[in-house]
Amino acid sequence: MKIGIIAWGSEGDIRPFIALATELSKRGHQVDMVASSIDYRDFSGMIEGSGVRFSETTPIHIDRDILEKMSSMAIQDRNPMNHFKFLLEYLFDPLEDELMEESRRLCSECDIVVKHLLVHPLAVMAESTGTPLVDVTPTAAALPSPDIQLIGMPWTGRFLNSLMWKAASKVMSRMLRERVNNLRSCVGLGPLHNVHRWLLEMSDLTLIGCSRTLLPDRIEWKGNVHVCGSLDLDDESREISPELSEFLSSGSPPVYATFGSMMYFEPEVDWLMDTTAAAILDAGQRGILQCDRDDLTWSSGNQDILLVGKTPHRDVFPHCRAVVHHGGAGTTHTVVASGMPSVVVMYGVDQLFWGPRLSDLGVAPKPLLRRKLKRSHLSAAITEACGSSLMRSRAEELASIMETEDGVRTAAELIESVVF
Repeated sequence: MKIGIIAWGSEGDIRPFIALATELSKRGHQVDMVASSIDYRDFSGMIEGSGVRFSETTPIHIDRDILEKMSSMAIQDRNPMNHFKFLLEYLFDPLEDELMEESRRLCSECDIVVKHLLVHPLAVMAESTGTPLVDVTPTAAALPSPDIQLIGMPWTGRFLNSLMWKAASKVMSRMLRERVNNLRSCVGLGPLHNVHRWLLEMSDLTLIGCSRTLLPDRIEWKGNVHVCGSLDLDDESREISPELSEFLSSGSPPVYATFGSMMYFEPEVDWLMDTTAAAILDAGQRGILQCDRDDLTWSSGNQDILLVGKTPHRDVFPHCRAVVHHGGAGTTHTVVASGMPSVVVMYGVDQLFWGPRLSDLGVAPKPLLRRKLKRSHLSAAITEACGSSLMRSRAEELASIMETEDGVRTAAELIESVVF
């Protein structure tokens, strides 16, 4: 079977698709994957030798003014609808024409196509050509459900939550309608009114790439939706550096701090590193801070703080006491799978789901907002996470359950079932 895949987003969005493409290739399928990165990551090393035909769309040109707007929104604006609008205008629209051409090619060449939930050009072409379509999302909060609170909103019960989802769907439909209907017109399809509902429900299969252990016990969704487990990329090419290895073995387990792809949008990177390091020390802990920004000028000057670039999280986290992170889907799963308590500093989007969720599960203190972050609050949260035997035992309990899951294999089998 020939399978076409289009992944879009940050590294955390694209890595699961690389894991899935690699697994499908191992199972004997011809896989053609197109990645559309919004944070200038190089993915070639992650997929090299997998047998997957891999290409990337043209990098988005982001000038200083746009980057400053992104930074301001990441810090100041908690409204998920504004985040969605910004993603469309600055991080998707510049790629729409190229993604439409790639969608046309894949639908003409492949038996089935797979996409990130938001890649509407592939949905249009799949409907136009009758090509079976699979959607993949790394977070359950992307799909309306009375049992999943709308991102950024308080939990108000199933009934009111359903009403808020309906209102949000109307807003997102207005944002998407002209974009989608213009593409539909180009391929001879009629216009739609509720574009958001079409985008979520028109696929033959929707896969939620997260662990069932991290979700509420009861969830109702419309359509053919399956929770397949975390789509974890087995990235064996990256080793722990000698400096990091020595730091890990030279004292008590440290607190690891990483803000993932949000560092690309962070406007005060030196302040954030300084505040995080100080909060870790205030909590009486050693710390590892991850940042690979070229413009970082901060240095700790303290032997109990180590600054690193990208590291293999799955190998490093088990040696730590707790992990401070932004609450992205990928990092969230890796932390819990490592049996670690979390301290979540949320910027926006799905982090506003995962932060409260980890707290509700008993593996993290109440999440913090980046726009309100204070050294004292972060230090208190780190102290709570590091000092709680209940958080550690609960995280270890969830990790043991997650060990039994194989999300990549399950996802591959479900994709095969659509055609076979």
